[in-house]
Amino acid sequence: MVAVTELDPRIEEVKVEPEEETQYVPLRGKDKTTRMGVSLSREDTKQLSVTLQKNVDAFAWTVADMPGVDPSIITHKLSTFRDVRPVA
Repeated sequence: MVAVTELDPRIEEVKVEPEEETQYVPLRGKDKTTRMGVSLSREDTKQLSVTLQKNVDAFAWTVADMPGVDPSIITHKLSTFRDVRPVA
């Protein structure tokens, strides 16, 4: 379960960043891509790309791809402030 404090944008959070430069790798069309480290050998990059492309349907790309996921596994909540007037 995620605590509300973990979702508060006023709290600086540590984000995990790749240790090296990455490159985008298309898996299927423009909307299904991933990133790989540039330090992989050409052969490893090709082999990993082929494996990912063969298994592209195993990944959830949208919420619709995950029907029936129990909210105790993952839940998205918006961090809102009750005392602030909404602005469009």
